[in-house]
Amino acid sequence: MEVFLSRESADEIFKQTTRNFTLVLIFLILSGALSTYITFLLARKYDKKVKEMERDMEMKDRLVSLGKLASGMAHEIRNPLNAISISIQRLKREFVPGDDKKDEYGKFIDIMRGELSRVDRIVEEFLLSTKSRVPFSSENLYGVMEDVVAILYEKAALKGVTLSNNIEKDIRVECQSERIKQAFYNLLLNGIEAITGKGIVEATSVHKGLQVNISISDNGSGIMEEHIHSIFEYYYTTKDKGIGLGLPISYMIIQDHGGDIKVFSEKGKGTRFEVSLPLTQQRAEKMRE
Repeated sequence: MEVFLSRESADEIFKQTTRNFTLVLIFLILSGALSTYITFLLARKYDKKVKEMERDMEMKDRLVSLGKLASGMAHEIRNPLNAISISIQRLKREFVPGDDKKDEYGKFIDIMRGELSRVDRIVEEFLLSTKSRVPFSSENLYGVMEDVVAILYEKAALKGVTLSNNIEKDIRVECQSERIKQAFYNLLLNGIEAITGKGIVEATSVHKGLQVNISISDNGSGIMEEHIHSIFEYYYTTKDKGIGLGLPISYMIIQDHGGDIKVFSEKGKGTRFEVSLPLTQQRAEKMRE
């Protein structure tokens, strides 16, 4: 059987075939390009995640070293402090000057004893901030934050900074109360010191299932982008009188509670610390596993 096609029909079939082939080819090229782009994005996201994990592991190792170093140094500092304190007590008891100098002498001795007690208290608080085996107890989160606000109220007022505690009043968390206060203290203090002139440091919370998210924000000078990844490294500071321990200690305390802390900042617009804490330590243990 012979089939005859007109010239026009053959051209039309050829054009249709060429058109279909071109569309398929374009589709394959676009699919390949899209697949390559998606693969590139996934690889970049994976690399970023790996770098974050490596940075977190490095940070934890450094903080463990910091805790051991701080504990050893604090004990070494307390030994001479105790010796000085005993010597001052002997001075006051056994070496009394004449009547004309007696009151002044007693005043200076009391000042020295008071300052020694203050240093000893600072060392004790520093030791407490590095202890991860302190017992946990159920605490009202609003009350914990309110205690910290009360401590920093005068310092903030002198700078014209308002401290606002908007934590939900019915949230309870299992925590090491004094250590969590230390963490919040460092974060609030960081906000106060970042503000020049009048401003506000605000603490808010959002209860989500078995955890609570706490936001501590300020409208201060903000942090430069290249510094954000370094602020939790111990001894890193951009302040003239800072020693770079406050934020790393806060990070260590939050991690010890099974939580996490992140920072969001824009230069000239302020900074926000996002702290997530499990409501119970049973939840924290599961997260660690």
